[in-house]
Amino acid sequence: MPQNLTLAAFVFGAVLILLALSAGSFKIFGAEMSGASGRWSRIAAGVAGVALIGFALSSTFRAPSDHHKGAVMDRLEFATNRNHGDLDTHGTPAVDAEDCSEQCRTDVNCRAMTFVISQKRCWKKGSVPAPTSNSDMISALKAHN
Repeated sequence: MPQNLTLAAFVFGAVLILLALSAGSFKIFGAEMSGASGRWSRIAAGVAGVALIGFALSSTFRAPSDHHKGAVMDRLEFATNRNHGDLDTHGTPAVDAEDCSEQCRTDVNCRAMTFVISQKRCWKKGSVPAPTSNSDMISALKAHN
């Protein structure tokens, strides 16, 4: 969930809880709130407030998506460059070609990668460029998503 919607759900939930706990009216930051004064209305506001805050917190602390788990990288292609199709303009740091390959495997937008040995940089590709020979580079393709 986008961060601004999560924040809005949290704030709105807090306002509903304040309405429920304050007999239906309160004043905050110069704004006066009046609303649910009946018992059932206050209970409904409290329940809705707790639900919205719970939803916002669960969205905030949700585990990372596992949609990349089925992805597999093909074998490393030593002395091979796959020029063009970079997903970013600076590459990312990588310890070695295996690290770069793993970065590509877990990125849903990555279809291939090239690791530059001398720079220890990983270039993830959004396409599958043609291979060219370069002894300072190691490449690999994503087998499937």
